[in-house]
Amino acid sequence: MTTLLVAEPLETLRADLLVFCHFEDIPVPRGSLALVDWALNAAVSRLSLTGRFAGARGTTALLNAAGKFPTERIALVGGGRADTFTPGALREAGRTAAGLAKGLRCQEVAVGLPFHALSGSDPAALAAAFEEGFAARPMSLRFLNPTVGP
Repeated sequence: MTTLLVAEPLETLRADLLVFCHFEDIPVPRGSLALVDWALNAAVSRLSLTGRFAGARGTTALLNAAGKFPTERIALVGGGRADTFTPGALREAGRTAAGLAKGLRCQEVAVGLPFHALSGSDPAALAAAFEEGFAARPMSLRFLNPTVGP
């Protein structure tokens, strides 16, 4: 598996699947996911606020990018509560995302890590934790740079 940190904006990023963690206690997305939510007319917020996807650990939701991004599919992986999120929970999110990506037969996966939930953490350490859980081969795994986004 190849891992890269990309500084490419979401509007031009190409991948088979774009993955974000979403949390039970943060119904309105933050970070790069906020840009996705805005572009998709609050689709993420509506899923959360209507209870159709609450963000519980181990759960997923799949969105169609509706032509707003080069990536057609966007996956939300439940992270549980942000205030109790740990690197171990990030590894679990990686395992959940890998299962989804494998089922969708993805070769290239891009991930927006939840830097806001683990503030002060080293981005490389967070990427390593997610990658450890993901551990799916031969997929290419890329991480959005924490400075990219709104």
